[in-house]
Amino acid sequence: MITSVHNEQVKRVCSLQSSKGREKHDAFLLEGWHVLSEALKWRVPLSQIYIDPQKVDRAHGSAFVCSAIERGAELIEVTEPVLRKMSSTGEPQGVVGVARRVSVSWDDLIPDPTPIVSSSAAVQSMDSLLLILDRIQDPGNLGGILRVALAAGVRRICLTSGTVDPYNPKAVRSSMGALFGLAVFREATPQAVAAHCQRYGYVVAAASAEGEPLDLKSGLSLNRPSMGRLALILGNEGDGVAPCLLEQADRRWSIPMENGVESLNVAVAAGILLYTLKYGRYEA
Repeated sequence: MITSVHNEQVKRVCSLQSSKGREKHDAFLLEGWHVLSEALKWRVPLSQIYIDPQKVDRAHGSAFVCSAIERGAELIEVTEPVLRKMSSTGEPQGVVGVARRVSVSWDDLIPDPTPIVSSSAAVQSMDSLLLILDRIQDPGNLGGILRVALAAGVRRICLTSGTVDPYNPKAVRSSMGALFGLAVFREATPQAVAAHCQRYGYVVAAASAEGEPLDLKSGLSLNRPSMGRLALILGNEGDGVAPCLLEQADRRWSIPMENGVESLNVAVAAGILLYTLKYGRYEA
């Protein structure tokens, strides 16, 4: 059992709360039973799991521990003060973990051949959709977007340079483990985004306050028999999509709002747009 907050392992885990520490160790911090259970489900390469034995809840205890050990994780008991030092939350649940970051390349974003829109499907295939997040700043927003994206069937995410680190502890917690089910490419330049979309024949749509209002009841008018592959861009909380990315967009979409509301939280907007794409009706 680790009892000292000055232990070298404790210092290493604490360093993962910063982007510099995550880069140095190529690892990230996971906190809470649900997030760690999701990590095991998605086969995230866990290296260590630190548990306060006084806070092991019976619902997760033995089964979780056995599964973690079977996957090769090192299980280490710590005291409550040590776990509190490791945690980035005010009231830790009693367990934190360390995992290696997953490396994602442009090849991992190559779309499936199935187009997002088929002529008669009630639910559209989202396997060929690429979600591009441009300079999202708040880790809670990013985590929320990742969670709704996975729930809607999206599997590929591209983050432009300037977007908060998806391995930020708050982003990981906010995603509720959805991060582990997604291929998330980081630090993409606008030029690289444009080249990828052009190479694989994406129709590029950007969320913009000045865009065409979506008819959420009737669906989308595409003016073509099939949308094929779609790249959807969501922008920075304050500035929206960068002008250089807006120029690359084939379409600009806005969400209709009433009562003088001018904008929505970007994670809320992501949910509306993704589920409109998934369940909406389409007119050629």
